[in-house]
Amino acid sequence: MKTGALLVAIVVYTAAGEPGFVRAENLVLLDRPSIPDLFKEQQMHSDIEATGKSFEVVCVIGSSGYLQNCIAFDEGYPDKAYVRNVREYMQTWRYGTRSKTGESVVGKKARFRWQYTLQ
Repeated sequence: MKTGALLVAIVVYTAAGEPGFVRAENLVLLDRPSIPDLFKEQQMHSDIEATGKSFEVVCVIGSSGYLQNCIAFDEGYPDKAYVRNVREYMQTWRYGTRSKTGESVVGKKARFRWQYTLQ
C-alpha cells in the first residue's frame, strides 16, 4: 500500500570535459512528453523501499535528437520494472541536434540521475 505520492526528481549532470558526453546545460530541449504511469508492473511492496535511492541512466543523442540506447545503472535499486519504464520514457525525449553553443551533439552521451522522494 502506498503511504503517499512519490515525486521523481531528475538531475542531469556531466563532469567537465568528460569525453563523449555533452553537458546538460548545453542541451536544447525540444520535447519531453508528459510522464506516463512509470509505476506499471511495479515490483516493490512499499514505496518506502526506494525512498532516497537513485539510479543513473546514460543515453545517446540520436540524429533526430531523440535519446536512444539508454542504459540504466541501477545496482541496488529495488524496482527493476520502474527503471525499465523510465528508460523507455526517456527515449521519447527530444533535444536539438546542436548545443546552445552551436556544436553538434549527435552521437554524444548524456547522463541523468533519477531519485525517489516520498512526498
